[in-house]
Amino acid sequence: MRRRTILLTTHVVLGLLSGLVLMSHEDFRRFPYWTQAGISALVRHLFASWPYVVSGVVCYRRDGSTLLNVVILEVILVSGTGLGILVYVGAGGLFLEGFQILWVPFGQALLFTAAATRLMTPSNHRWGV
Repeated sequence: MRRRTILLTTHVVLGLLSGLVLMSHEDFRRFPYWTQAGISALVRHLFASWPYVVSGVVCYRRDGSTLLNVVILEVILVSGTGLGILVYVGAGGLFLEGFQILWVPFGQALLFTAAATRLMTPSNHRWGV
């Protein structure tokens, strides 16, 4: 139970961090202040955070079999978030524009969900509680 709490907390913190980093590099001045800036900021944040929601649901429905598996999943989450943030800020001269940036959360969701499915054992409970 404690391992599940740690994993879900990590998902929430890294999802918020990833969304805030993506939002911090956007110019919202082009939107009229009261009409579209808030909706655009929310969509940007949700866009960067959805891989963590998907992986968090998978982790919630499964139990960590060993502490080593939980630690390996945490390392994968932190390193995947770090790589995603580096791409969002354009480190190394890599600038993705438009729909190209969709590959970052898609890749993160695929990596995080595959790692959670492989490392976490299925729960015996019906709803994963």
